[in-house]
Amino acid sequence: MSVSYPPLAVSFAMIFVYLVYMFNVIIPPLLFFSGSGVGEPLALSNDASADTPISLLPKWSQSDIITITVVFHVLFILLATCFVRSMITHPGRIPDLPIWREAEFGISEKDNNKLITILQDDRIDISSHRDFVVRLPVVERKKKDNGLRFCTSCSIYKPDRAHHCSRCNQCILRMDHHCPWIANCVGFMNYKYFLLFLVYALTSSVFVLSTMFVRLIHAFRPVIDVVFFVSHDLLVIMAALVCLFMTIALGIFLSFHLYLTVNAMSTIELREKKNIRETKHRFLVAHLKFDKGYYGNLVHVLGPIYTWLVPIQPNTVLDGTYCPSSLQQTTSKGV
Repeated sequence: MSVSYPPLAVSFAMIFVYLVYMFNVIIPPLLFFSGSGVGEPLALSNDASADTPISLLPKWSQSDIITITVVFHVLFILLATCFVRSMITHPGRIPDLPIWREAEFGISEKDNNKLITILQDDRIDISSHRDFVVRLPVVERKKKDNGLRFCTSCSIYKPDRAHHCSRCNQCILRMDHHCPWIANCVGFMNYKYFLLFLVYALTSSVFVLSTMFVRLIHAFRPVIDVVFFVSHDLLVIMAALVCLFMTIALGIFLSFHLYLTVNAMSTIELREKKNIRETKHRFLVAHLKFDKGYYGNLVHVLGPIYTWLVPIQPNTVLDGTYCPSSLQQTTSKGV
Protein backbone atom coordinates (compact mmCIF):
# COMPACT_ATOMS: atom_id res chain seq x y z
CA MET A 1 0.00 0.00 0.00
CA SER A 2 1.53 3.31 -1.08
CA VAL A 3 1.94 6.19 1.34
CA SER A 4 0.06 9.37 0.48
CA TYR A 5 2.18 12.28 1.65
CA PRO A 6 -0.26 15.24 1.39
CA PRO A 7 -2.66 13.82 4.04
CA LEU A 8 0.37 13.14 6.27
CA ALA A 9 1.43 16.77 5.83
CA VAL A 10 -2.06 17.98 6.79
CA SER A 11 -2.09 15.68 9.82
CA PHE A 12 1.36 16.86 10.89
CA ALA A 13 0.32 20.53 10.58
CA MET A 14 -2.81 19.92 12.67
CA ILE A 15 -0.91 18.06 15.41
CA PHE A 16 1.93 20.63 15.41
CA VAL A 17 -0.42 23.60 15.85
CA TYR A 18 -2.41 21.71 18.49
CA LEU A 19 0.66 20.91 20.61
CA VAL A 20 2.19 24.39 20.31
CA TYR A 21 -1.11 26.03 21.18
CA MET A 22 -1.71 23.72 24.13
CA PHE A 23 1.76 24.10 25.67
CA ASN A 24 2.04 27.86 25.12
CA VAL A 25 -1.50 29.18 25.46
CA ILE A 26 -3.75 26.65 27.21
CA ILE A 27 -1.71 24.63 29.71
CA PRO A 28 0.27 27.46 31.46
CA PRO A 29 -2.81 29.34 32.74
CA LEU A 30 -4.60 26.08 33.57
CA LEU A 31 -1.65 25.05 35.73
CA PHE A 32 -1.57 28.50 37.29
CA PHE A 33 -5.20 28.41 38.33
CA SER A 34 -4.93 24.78 39.40
CA GLY A 35 -1.94 25.54 41.64
CA SER A 36 -3.19 28.80 43.12
CA GLY A 37 -6.87 28.14 43.27
CA VAL A 38 -7.37 31.84 42.61
CA GLY A 39 -9.71 33.10 39.91
CA GLU A 40 -8.03 36.47 39.47
CA PRO A 41 -6.98 37.54 35.96
CA LEU A 42 -3.49 36.61 34.82
CA ALA A 43 -1.22 39.63 34.89
CA LEU A 44 0.95 40.22 31.87
CA SER A 45 4.53 40.81 33.04
CA ASN A 46 6.32 43.98 31.99
CA ASP A 47 9.67 42.42 32.78
CA ALA A 48 11.37 41.42 29.52
CA SER A 49 13.51 38.95 31.44
CA ALA A 50 10.52 37.03 32.72
CA ASP A 51 10.86 34.22 30.18
CA THR A 52 8.05 31.94 31.23
CA PRO A 53 4.92 31.10 29.25
CA ILE A 54 2.66 32.28 32.07
CA SER A 55 4.26 35.74 32.07
CA LEU A 56 3.52 36.22 28.37
CA LEU A 57 -0.23 35.65 28.36
CA PRO A 58 -2.95 38.33 28.24
CA LYS A 59 -5.11 39.18 31.23
CA TRP A 60 -7.43 36.21 31.21
CA SER A 61 -9.70 35.13 34.02
CA GLN A 62 -10.22 31.51 34.97
CA SER A 63 -13.56 31.44 33.13
CA ASP A 64 -11.87 32.93 30.04
CA ILE A 65 -9.27 30.21 29.76
CA ILE A 66 -11.82 27.48 30.41
CA THR A 67 -14.06 28.85 27.65
CA ILE A 68 -11.11 29.14 25.25
CA THR A 69 -10.02 25.58 26.05
CA VAL A 70 -13.49 24.16 25.44
CA VAL A 71 -14.07 26.08 22.20
CA PHE A 72 -10.62 25.16 20.87
CA HIS A 73 -11.15 21.45 21.50
CA VAL A 74 -14.65 21.45 20.03
CA LEU A 75 -13.31 23.06 16.85
CA PHE A 76 -10.33 20.72 16.72
CA ILE A 77 -12.48 17.59 17.20
CA LEU A 78 -14.89 18.73 14.47
CA LEU A 79 -11.94 19.54 12.19
CA ALA A 80 -10.33 16.14 12.74
CA THR A 81 -13.66 14.34 12.29
CA CYS A 82 -14.41 16.04 8.97
CA PHE A 83 -10.86 15.45 7.75
CA VAL A 84 -10.99 11.73 8.53
CA ARG A 85 -14.52 11.25 7.19
CA SER A 86 -13.71 13.04 3.93
CA MET A 87 -10.77 10.63 3.50
CA ILE A 88 -12.42 7.33 4.43
CA THR A 89 -15.90 7.94 2.98
CA HIS A 90 -16.30 6.62 -0.55
CA PRO A 91 -17.32 9.57 -2.74
CA GLY A 92 -20.05 7.54 -4.42
CA ARG A 93 -20.05 4.64 -6.86
CA ILE A 94 -22.56 3.90 -9.59
CA PRO A 95 -25.05 1.26 -8.39
CA ASP A 96 -24.53 -2.17 -9.95
CA LEU A 97 -28.03 -2.34 -11.43
CA PRO A 98 -29.36 -3.23 -14.91
CA ILE A 99 -30.44 0.37 -15.41
CA TRP A 100 -26.78 1.41 -15.48
CA ARG A 101 -25.27 -1.74 -16.99
CA GLU A 102 -27.77 -1.99 -19.84
CA ALA A 103 -29.13 1.57 -20.12
CA GLU A 104 -32.69 0.56 -19.27
CA PHE A 105 -33.88 4.13 -18.75
CA GLY A 106 -37.27 3.83 -20.39
CA ILE A 107 -36.85 7.07 -22.35
CA SER A 108 -39.13 7.15 -25.37
CA GLU A 109 -37.69 7.93 -28.78
CA LYS A 110 -39.82 11.07 -28.91
CA ASP A 111 -38.44 12.39 -25.60
CA ASN A 112 -34.90 11.45 -26.55
CA ASN A 113 -35.14 13.31 -29.86
CA LYS A 114 -36.63 16.31 -28.12
CA LEU A 115 -33.80 16.38 -25.61
CA ILE A 116 -31.16 16.14 -28.34
CA THR A 117 -32.79 19.04 -30.18
CA ILE A 118 -32.67 21.14 -26.99
CA LEU A 119 -29.04 20.21 -26.40
CA GLN A 120 -27.98 21.05 -29.94
CA ASP A 121 -29.85 24.33 -30.45
CA ASP A 122 -28.46 27.06 -28.17
CA ARG A 123 -31.09 29.50 -29.47
CA ILE A 124 -33.85 27.66 -27.63
CA ASP A 125 -35.26 29.19 -24.44
CA ILE A 126 -34.30 26.31 -22.16
CA SER A 127 -36.20 27.71 -19.15
CA SER A 128 -39.48 26.76 -20.84
CA HIS A 129 -38.34 23.11 -20.88
CA ARG A 130 -37.44 22.84 -17.19
CA ASP A 131 -40.28 20.43 -16.32
CA PHE A 132 -39.38 18.18 -19.24
CA VAL A 133 -35.67 18.07 -18.34
CA VAL A 134 -36.29 17.47 -14.62
CA ARG A 135 -38.33 14.32 -15.16
CA LEU A 136 -35.75 12.64 -17.42
CA PRO A 137 -33.63 9.91 -15.74
CA VAL A 138 -30.52 10.97 -17.71
CA VAL A 139 -29.96 14.33 -19.38
CA GLU A 140 -26.26 14.55 -20.18
CA ARG A 141 -25.15 13.20 -23.55
CA LYS A 142 -21.86 12.86 -25.43
CA LYS A 143 -21.04 15.87 -27.58
CA LYS A 144 -19.81 13.77 -30.49
CA ASP A 145 -22.95 11.75 -31.30
CA ASN A 146 -25.43 12.70 -28.54
CA GLY A 147 -25.32 9.12 -27.29
CA LEU A 148 -25.49 8.04 -23.67
CA ARG A 149 -22.25 8.44 -21.77
CA PHE A 150 -20.59 5.05 -21.33
CA CYS A 151 -17.43 4.37 -19.35
CA THR A 152 -15.32 1.78 -21.12
CA SER A 153 -13.08 1.37 -18.07
CA CYS A 154 -15.93 0.56 -15.68
CA SER A 155 -18.19 -0.99 -18.37
CA ILE A 156 -21.18 0.97 -17.14
CA TYR A 157 -23.34 3.88 -18.28
CA LYS A 158 -22.78 7.12 -16.41
CA PRO A 159 -25.53 8.89 -14.48
CA ASP A 160 -25.76 12.66 -14.75
CA ARG A 161 -22.81 14.47 -13.10
CA ALA A 162 -20.77 11.26 -12.80
CA HIS A 163 -17.23 11.22 -14.14
CA HIS A 164 -14.42 8.70 -14.28
CA CYS A 165 -11.43 9.46 -12.05
CA SER A 166 -8.17 8.20 -13.51
CA ARG A 167 -6.51 8.42 -10.09
CA CYS A 168 -9.15 6.28 -8.37
CA ASN A 169 -9.75 4.23 -11.54
CA GLN A 170 -13.53 4.29 -11.11
CA CYS A 171 -16.56 6.42 -11.88
CA ILE A 172 -17.55 8.86 -9.13
CA LEU A 173 -21.07 10.18 -8.55
CA ARG A 174 -21.28 13.99 -8.78
CA MET A 175 -17.53 14.14 -9.00
CA ASP A 176 -16.09 17.52 -8.02
CA HIS A 177 -12.36 16.82 -8.19
CA HIS A 178 -9.68 14.46 -6.94
CA CYS A 179 -8.13 16.01 -3.85
CA PRO A 180 -4.57 14.91 -3.04
CA TRP A 181 -4.83 16.45 0.45
CA ILE A 182 -7.37 13.83 1.47
CA ALA A 183 -6.09 11.15 -0.94
CA ASN A 184 -9.63 10.71 -2.19
CA CYS A 185 -12.08 12.00 -4.74
CA VAL A 186 -14.60 14.60 -3.62
CA GLY A 187 -18.02 13.45 -4.75
CA PHE A 188 -21.65 13.02 -3.78
CA MET A 189 -21.11 11.04 -0.57
CA ASN A 190 -18.26 13.02 0.99
CA TYR A 191 -18.68 16.54 -0.38
CA LYS A 192 -20.33 17.72 2.84
CA TYR A 193 -17.43 16.38 4.92
CA PHE A 194 -14.96 18.08 2.59
CA LEU A 195 -16.84 21.39 2.76
CA LEU A 196 -17.08 21.24 6.57
CA PHE A 197 -13.39 20.36 6.74
CA LEU A 198 -12.68 23.67 4.99
CA VAL A 199 -15.08 25.49 7.33
CA TYR A 200 -13.57 24.12 10.54
CA ALA A 201 -9.98 24.40 9.30
CA LEU A 202 -10.54 28.08 8.54
CA THR A 203 -12.43 28.71 11.80
CA SER A 204 -9.77 26.93 13.86
CA SER A 205 -6.95 28.88 12.19
CA VAL A 206 -8.66 32.22 12.84
CA PHE A 207 -9.45 31.21 16.45
CA VAL A 208 -5.84 30.16 17.15
CA LEU A 209 -4.41 33.34 15.60
CA SER A 210 -6.77 35.62 17.52
CA THR A 211 -6.27 34.00 20.93
CA MET A 212 -2.50 33.58 20.43
CA PHE A 213 -1.92 37.11 19.16
CA VAL A 214 -0.53 38.58 22.40
CA ARG A 215 1.71 35.57 22.90
CA LEU A 216 2.89 35.91 19.30
CA ILE A 217 3.79 39.59 19.73
CA HIS A 218 5.99 38.77 22.71
CA ALA A 219 7.74 36.07 20.70
CA PHE A 220 9.43 38.88 18.74
CA ARG A 221 10.93 40.59 21.78
CA PRO A 222 14.76 40.66 22.15
CA VAL A 223 16.15 37.17 22.70
CA ILE A 224 17.53 36.80 26.22
CA ASP A 225 17.23 33.08 26.75
CA VAL A 226 18.14 31.17 23.57
CA VAL A 227 16.83 27.88 24.90
CA PHE A 228 13.46 29.42 25.75
CA PHE A 229 13.29 31.14 22.36
CA VAL A 230 13.91 27.90 20.46
CA SER A 231 11.66 25.73 22.63
CA HIS A 232 8.77 28.22 22.89
CA ASP A 233 8.91 31.47 20.90
CA LEU A 234 10.16 29.96 17.66
CA LEU A 235 7.47 27.26 17.76
CA VAL A 236 4.80 29.89 18.41
CA ILE A 237 5.98 31.89 15.39
CA MET A 238 5.99 28.77 13.19
CA ALA A 239 2.49 27.76 14.34
CA ALA A 240 1.22 31.28 13.67
CA LEU A 241 2.70 31.23 10.17
CA VAL A 242 1.01 27.89 9.47
CA CYS A 243 -2.33 29.29 10.66
CA LEU A 244 -1.87 32.52 8.68
CA PHE A 245 -1.12 30.63 5.49
CA MET A 246 -4.08 28.31 6.09
CA THR A 247 -6.39 31.24 6.78
CA ILE A 248 -5.55 32.93 3.48
CA ALA A 249 -5.57 29.75 1.38
CA LEU A 250 -8.66 28.24 3.00
CA GLY A 251 -10.53 31.53 2.89
CA ILE A 252 -10.16 31.62 -0.90
CA PHE A 253 -10.83 27.91 -1.35
CA LEU A 254 -13.89 27.88 0.93
CA SER A 255 -15.37 30.93 -0.81
CA PHE A 256 -14.93 29.14 -4.14
CA HIS A 257 -16.68 25.98 -2.95
CA LEU A 258 -19.50 27.89 -1.25
CA TYR A 259 -20.07 29.64 -4.58
CA LEU A 260 -20.21 26.24 -6.30
CA THR A 261 -22.57 24.85 -3.66
CA VAL A 262 -25.17 27.62 -3.76
CA ASN A 263 -25.10 27.55 -7.57
CA ALA A 264 -25.42 23.75 -7.83
CA MET A 265 -22.12 23.31 -9.64
CA SER A 266 -19.04 21.17 -9.27
CA THR A 267 -15.49 22.16 -10.13
CA ILE A 268 -15.70 20.06 -13.30
CA GLU A 269 -18.98 21.68 -14.30
CA LEU A 270 -17.60 25.16 -13.71
CA ARG A 271 -14.75 24.43 -16.10
CA GLU A 272 -17.23 23.16 -18.67
CA LYS A 273 -19.38 26.26 -18.25
CA LYS A 274 -16.43 28.45 -19.25
CA ASN A 275 -15.57 26.24 -22.21
CA ILE A 276 -16.74 26.50 -25.78
CA ARG A 277 -20.23 27.76 -26.54
CA GLU A 278 -21.75 24.34 -27.25
CA THR A 279 -20.48 22.88 -23.98
CA LYS A 280 -21.82 25.82 -22.00
CA HIS A 281 -25.28 25.39 -23.51
CA ARG A 282 -25.30 21.66 -22.73
CA PHE A 283 -24.32 22.41 -19.15
CA LEU A 284 -27.11 24.96 -18.76
CA VAL A 285 -29.66 22.41 -20.02
CA ALA A 286 -28.48 19.76 -17.54
CA HIS A 287 -28.27 22.41 -14.81
CA LEU A 288 -32.06 22.84 -15.02
CA LYS A 289 -32.33 19.39 -13.45
CA PHE A 290 -29.97 20.08 -10.54
CA ASP A 291 -30.53 23.73 -9.62
CA LYS A 292 -32.98 24.09 -6.73
CA GLY A 293 -32.28 27.73 -5.87
CA TYR A 294 -29.65 29.00 -3.43
CA TYR A 295 -31.25 27.64 -0.27
CA GLY A 296 -32.36 24.39 -1.91
CA ASN A 297 -28.85 23.80 -3.23
CA LEU A 298 -27.42 24.22 0.27
CA VAL A 299 -29.97 21.77 1.66
CA HIS A 300 -29.13 19.31 -1.10
CA VAL A 301 -25.46 19.25 -0.05
CA LEU A 302 -25.67 19.90 3.71
CA GLY A 303 -29.09 18.53 4.64
CA PRO A 304 -31.65 20.31 6.88
CA ILE A 305 -30.44 23.64 8.24
CA TYR A 306 -30.06 22.31 11.80
CA THR A 307 -27.50 19.76 10.57
CA TRP A 308 -25.46 22.05 8.33
CA LEU A 309 -22.48 22.22 10.70
CA VAL A 310 -22.72 18.62 11.90
CA PRO A 311 -20.51 16.04 10.10
CA ILE A 312 -23.29 13.58 9.28
CA GLN A 313 -24.70 12.48 5.94
CA PRO A 314 -27.34 14.88 4.58
CA ASN A 315 -30.84 13.43 4.48
CA THR A 316 -31.40 13.93 0.76
CA VAL A 317 -33.98 12.07 -1.33
CA LEU A 318 -31.50 11.38 -4.12
CA ASP A 319 -28.75 8.77 -4.18
CA GLY A 320 -26.27 10.65 -6.32
CA THR A 321 -27.43 9.29 -9.66
CA TYR A 322 -30.11 11.99 -10.02
CA CYS A 323 -32.36 9.28 -11.37
CA PRO A 324 -35.81 8.50 -9.87
CA SER A 325 -35.38 5.81 -7.21
CA SER A 326 -38.59 4.13 -8.37
CA LEU A 327 -37.04 3.51 -11.78
CA GLN A 328 -33.92 1.99 -10.24
CA GLN A 329 -35.97 -0.18 -7.88
CA THR A 330 -38.06 -1.43 -10.78
CA THR A 331 -35.05 -2.44 -12.84
CA SER A 332 -33.30 -3.99 -9.83
CA LYS A 333 -36.01 -6.64 -9.49
CA GLY A 334 -34.48 -8.47 -12.40
CA VAL A 335 -31.09 -8.76 -10.69
